Amino acid sequence: MNDDSPQPGDVNALEKAAVHDDAAASAAPDAPAPADPRSPEPPGAPAPGSRRGRRAVLGIVAALVAVAAAVGVGRVALEQRESGTPEVEKPWTAPVPEASAEYGAGRGGSHYGPLGKLLLPLPEGYEEGPDIGAWGNDVELTGKEAREMAGRAYEGLPAKERKAALKAVEALKVKGVGARTFQDRYDHDLLVEMQLVQMRKSGAKSLTAFRTELIEGIGVFRNGPRIKGFDGARCFLPPKEKGQELDLMICFAYDGDLMVTMTAEGTSPLKKKDAADLLRRQLQRIATPGEVV
Repeated sequence: MNDDSPQPGDVNALEKAAVHDDAAASAAPDAPAPADPRSPEPPGAPAPGSRRGRRAVLGIVAALVAVAAAVGVGRVALEQRESGTPEVEKPWTAPVPEASAEYGAGRGGSHYGPLGKLLLPLPEGYEEGPDIGAWGNDVELTGKEAREMAGRAYEGLPAKERKAALKAVEALKVKGVGARTFQDRYDHDLLVEMQLVQMRKSGAKSLTAFRTELIEGIGVFRNGPRIKGFDGARCFLPPKEKGQELDLMICFAYDGDLMVTMTAEGTSPLKKKDAADLLRRQLQRIATPGEVV
């Protein structure tokens, strides 16, 4: 990519926001999310059940990432203003595809076509996975729906911090969210959720870098496999527990105006290589011509 990498976020603001978010999460009752489609749970939210213990680890990370991302983007913008070199990005315009093309990307990194087409289709050897909250296992949200979801996620923050977080989310110019789940067809020992968020290209890069820095900064997560041909993609696993039966992995990547998140879970030892191959195939599907992430 051509723009510079972002600087780390404001640690003090991050810690403050995370504390409030964690407190709000702790106060919530331990019960399934309501089935009301007007207020569904966000993609990747940990579902209650027998896997609650291991899912909770990833759920906490997801909450931290959600808060940190908004704080981090705001911090990057602040640093750009202070340096006197604000980032200028041309208004997003979808490239004109060939008549036969349903989806793809132009050389500038702007993707066209429905997110459902950009998402990796059901791979051979896999079947449809479980529903994502109230949305089903194959999800497409508009930018407006995604922003409303973010607003509900920040309701536990104090007014000032919530306003700052929502402002940062608005600055991302989210155009849509797509997510799909699938699981191993034969023994169901690998469950994968792939998620794409389309936004400003600078935002996709900044958030991916910030989420990676956050996980690395915690200092307890295991490094997952690297993705061949996509050096910017990173995968992490929670600390290994003695005698654990289940394991989880979360991966971050981006391409142009798409931020990619993959979560994988299954019996221990987790099929990390299989999951990493699925991420590689997803990144190949959305790859911007002539560029490597």
